[in-house]
Amino acid sequence: MGIDDVMNNGVVMAVELARFVALKSRNTKPIGFEKSLDTRQRTTYLNIIGVLLEQLTAGTANDTTVITQAVSTHGTKFGISKRKLEEVFAAAKRGLCEN
Repeated sequence: MGIDDVMNNGVVMAVELARFVALKSRNTKPIGFEKSLDTRQRTTYLNIIGVLLEQLTAGTANDTTVITQAVSTHGTKFGISKRKLEEVFAAAKRGLCEN
């Protein structure tokens, strides 16, 4: 199947089309696939998550409420599960306490 077949025979999301083109053009790394985070990058993201979580829960919400809403709204997305969010939130909070 070529790009013309895809364009003529169906609706394709832009991300999927970009990946298809990348694969067909023999790129070694398809678009949307990135390398693993190093320790500093991971710490940075966890710090950002921790600060956002503190701001979000400063009102009436708590972690459990945020997790429940996130899972019910976006639970089909990769990485959005009760267990994973609890793990990330805990790591983010620990990171803020250590800094």
